[in-house]
Amino acid sequence: MKHPTILLLILLMVGAPIRSRSQCLSFTGHPFGTCTLGDIALSSCPPGLDSVVWSNGYVGMWAQGLPLGAHSYMAYDDGVVVAADTLQVQQLAWSITGVGMEPMGFGYAISGWVEVPWCNTSGSNTPCCIPDPANTYLRLVQDGTTEITTSPCVNCDMVYCSGTTFMFQNVPPGHTYQVRLYDLTCGLVITDTTTMYVPLETAIGMDGATAAADGAFILNGSTVTVRSSASAFTEVLFFDRLGRHVELPEQAPGTYDMAQLAPGIYLAHVRLNEARRTYRFIRH
Repeated sequence: MKHPTILLLILLMVGAPIRSRSQCLSFTGHPFGTCTLGDIALSSCPPGLDSVVWSNGYVGMWAQGLPLGAHSYMAYDDGVVVAADTLQVQQLAWSITGVGMEPMGFGYAISGWVEVPWCNTSGSNTPCCIPDPANTYLRLVQDGTTEITTSPCVNCDMVYCSGTTFMFQNVPPGHTYQVRLYDLTCGLVITDTTTMYVPLETAIGMDGATAAADGAFILNGSTVTVRSSASAFTEVLFFDRLGRHVELPEQAPGTYDMAQLAPGIYLAHVRLNEARRTYRFIRH
């Protein structure tokens, strides 16, 4: 006997007879890229079911247009619940992790890992849009404005959503960098928030040796003062020894609090208009 939708909703709300029940297999397409809503399709349910009712009132094996959050269903056979489950719809996004810089050869390399959760790796969860590796690529953003690539660049022009290691080699020194990903298939452009600075000289100690000579770089206990004899610096950025950007609170014009820094070697990258300089200092 087939039950009308209204009767099924009433049974769902007030409690329907329940036999020993199982779960249907489910396939969830999660919002990603240009998709804003998800969907859940059911299969391999117990034999004999005649209706499936979802917590949002949808009736059928394939619930579409689902917002983020939990969505429950009950599958019925002649008014008896034979399968039930609660499934999550989540917002997916490209993940750019492990971004770092390291000396390589006579210069520096910037590398990391990119992926989309579950993309091409799960039989039950997937993004609603699948990126095409041929239309997905990475670029370096130099000084916050100019996009570049390097030669060689490993896995920069073909990025697989299931997970890809990338490496920009021979990165030009004397600039800050961020990693940017383009996913043309799913309409996404993502810029990683990690900022790195590639020093002008691999032997960064040479810059540190000249720091005290002109009095422009002064360490005083838990503070560091960066001064220019001409005028205030246009930009002052601090990095750890691996080139990872660190934020230091500015106590007064040109004076920064480094109490939060762990002991180690750090870089201060200063810019006065188009002139740039790098200082090395040690936090004891």
